[in-house]
Amino acid sequence: RSQCTLRGTRSSLPLTLWFVLNSLDIGFTAMKEWKPHAGKDGVRRAVHAGTWYDGRGASLGLQLDKWLEDARLDADPDEGKVAKALFAPHSGYTYGGWTAAHAFKHLQNANYRRVFVMGPSHHVYIRGCAITGTSRHDTPFGVIPVDEMVNKELYATGKFKIMKIQMDEEEHSIEMELPFLKRVRQPICSRTATNLCAGKMLVL
Repeated sequence: RSQCTLRGTRSSLPLTLWFVLNSLDIGFTAMKEWKPHAGKDGVRRAVHAGTWYDGRGASLGLQLDKWLEDARLDADPDEGKVAKALFAPHSGYTYGGWTAAHAFKHLQNANYRRVFVMGPSHHVYIRGCAITGTSRHDTPFGVIPVDEMVNKELYATGKFKIMKIQMDEEEHSIEMELPFLKRVRQPICSRTATNLCAGKMLVL
């Protein structure tokens, strides 16, 4: 257990990480060619809706809209400055939702073709990164399509594993960002997102 401080907030957030070490391949699908697993109808369910955040679309929308309205931008979008990367908390919305809104505010007036959502693995030990094998992510506001072509290209590099559906759905760090993403990008969310689950990595 360790204590970490999120820059830009007034509080320290406790961070607990635990790993399943008995099998390095637990939670993954091994295959030579891209043949992604999928949940029911290829959808990654929003299994934390109703517990970690409001699972009712109408009331969740009001909550997120209020946070986004109150959030401030670090750069004026009229100056042509757009965010290249965002860092947002993945705690329950009661604790981190207001802070997350300050990050996602930057996506409201910018045009992006594709969004990569990257979160840390809390339940399975990973060397490197793993990618989703589903085709859509469910949220209380509707589904977000996954860019399966990009995932196929990533997998072909040999540097990524594919998450099994149980691991994918249990990992809250990715799911907590999806309702915000869907809410601020409603007009273009027929476009795609790709999620990456990160473990132990060496960056060179």
